[in-house]
Amino acid sequence: MTSPGLRTADPPKPTSLREQKKLRTREALARAAIRLFSEQGYDETTVEEIASQANVSARTFFRYFKSKEDVIFFDSDELTETYRESLATRIPGETLVDRVRRASRDVLRVMGYEHPHYDVRVGRLLLEVPALSARMAALDAQREDILAPVIAEEYGLAPEDPRAQLAAGAVVGSIRAMRRRWLYAGGVDRPADLLDEAFMLLRRGLDHLND
Repeated sequence: MTSPGLRTADPPKPTSLREQKKLRTREALARAAIRLFSEQGYDETTVEEIASQANVSARTFFRYFKSKEDVIFFDSDELTETYRESLATRIPGETLVDRVRRASRDVLRVMGYEHPHYDVRVGRLLLEVPALSARMAALDAQREDILAPVIAEEYGLAPEDPRAQLAAGAVVGSIRAMRRRWLYAGGVDRPADLLDEAFMLLRRGLDHLND
C-alpha cells in the first residue's frame, strides 16, 4: 500500500521474530484502520472495529497506537526531530535553500520507511477529517517555528523580524501545496520531485530576503 513516490529505499527489516510479528501487527492495524476510515468514516469507526478487522483485541490496538488519530500521526515527534536535526546540520557550500530542501527530503525519506500503509486515502483523510486537518496544521505551524529562527540567523535578521516568519510560512506553505498536488494527481507523482519543483520557485525569493 506504499505510495510509489514516498519510499526511496527499502526500510531496514526487523531482526528478530518478535520484532517482525510486532511490525506485522502494527501494519495490519494500520491497514484495517485506514480501510474503515475511508469506507465508513473516521468518526464512525471505533477502535473495537479496527481491532476486530486485524484479528486482535482492542487492548492490543492500544499497545501500538494511543488513539485512532495516532494511526496517522504515530511518528510525528520523530518526523519533527528529523526536520530539526537536518536543519541544524551544515554541509560546506550548501545554501540555506538547499539545507531546507534536504531537511524536507529527509522527512519524506523517514515517512517512506515508517508508513508502509501510506497512500492517497491518508491524504484524503488529512483534508476531509477536521480533527486530522487540525493536527496537520499544528504540525505545519510547529515546523514554521523551527524554521523561522534558522532563516533569521542565516540572513542576519533579528529573531523578531517578521520576514523570517513570513519566509518560513512560504516554505511550509509550498510543502503543503506539494502534498495537495500529489493527492489531486492520485499519488502518481514522486513527492521528492514535487518538492524539488517547489524549492526551485522558492529559491529566488529566499535568496533576496534581506535585500
